[in-house]
Amino acid sequence: MNQRFDNLTGSNPILTLTASGSPHTKGSYGQLTAATPFDAGPCILVVESGNNSGGNYLWDVAIGAGGSEQIVLANLPWKPGSTSAQIHSQSLIPLTIPAGSRVAGRCQSSTGLALMNISVWTLQDQTFPRYSRTATYGAGTANSRGTTVTANANNTLKGNYAQIAAATDFDARWLLICATGETWAQGNQFKIDTAIGAGGSEQIIMADWAMRANQENASVLPWGTTLPYDVPAGSRIAIRARAETGSNSGNFLVVIFG
Repeated sequence: MNQRFDNLTGSNPILTLTASGSPHTKGSYGQLTAATPFDAGPCILVVESGNNSGGNYLWDVAIGAGGSEQIVLANLPWKPGSTSAQIHSQSLIPLTIPAGSRVAGRCQSSTGLALMNISVWTLQDQTFPRYSRTATYGAGTANSRGTTVTANANNTLKGNYAQIAAATDFDARWLLICATGETWAQGNQFKIDTAIGAGGSEQIIMADWAMRANQENASVLPWGTTLPYDVPAGSRIAIRARAETGSNSGNFLVVIFG
C-alpha cells in the first residue's frame, strides 16, 4: 500500500490569511505550497481562530499559478467566537490535488482586514476515494455566513427544515457539512438531521448528528462532518435540529460541500 502524508505549509504550522479591507470581500491569496510533492487525496483542512472575535469568515482553497488560481473549495465557513480563547478544528475531505500543484488560500470576513489561520494536510492513499470537483451550497458571500438553521427548544422534537441547496449541481458521492454559531450559548448541544427531497417529503440520510457549541456563537465541534452518501444531481438538501435541553435553543449557520 502506497501512503504518504504532507503538511503543505512546510516548516510553518499555519498560514495566516488576511481579509480585504472591505467587509465581505475576499483578500489576496496566500501561498500554502509552491508545488505539492505527490498526487494527493484525501485532504485534511485545519483552521484556527483569527482576530475578528465573534465575526464570520468564508475562505477558499485554490490551485494554480499566482493570478490564475482555480478554486477547488469555495466559501468554507469559520467563526472564532466572542472570546480570546483559541479554537482549533479540522475536517477530512476526499478531494484530489494533482502533484506539482501550487496551493493557495484566501478569505473574507464580516469586518475588514480580519485575520484567520489555516493549514492543509495531504494524504496519498490509493485505497481512499478521490474526487476532483466540489460544489458549495448555503454560503452567502454578501454577508460572509452560511444558511440559518433554527433548533427547536423542545428536546423531543426537531425544528422545521432549512433548505441548504435547492438542487445539487451534479452527482455527489459525499457531503461535507460545516456549521458555525449564530445565536447560542457556550456548551449548547444539538442533534441534527440531514435530508434530501422536496419540501414536506424529505428523506433523512444522516439522523441525529451530534454538535456542541465550543464557545458562545462560535464555530462548533466538530466543525465539519464528512458523510459518504450518494446524492443525485438535482437533489434538494435540507437540515433540521433540536436542542438537547429545553433551555438550550439557538440558531446556527450551515454550509454544505459535495
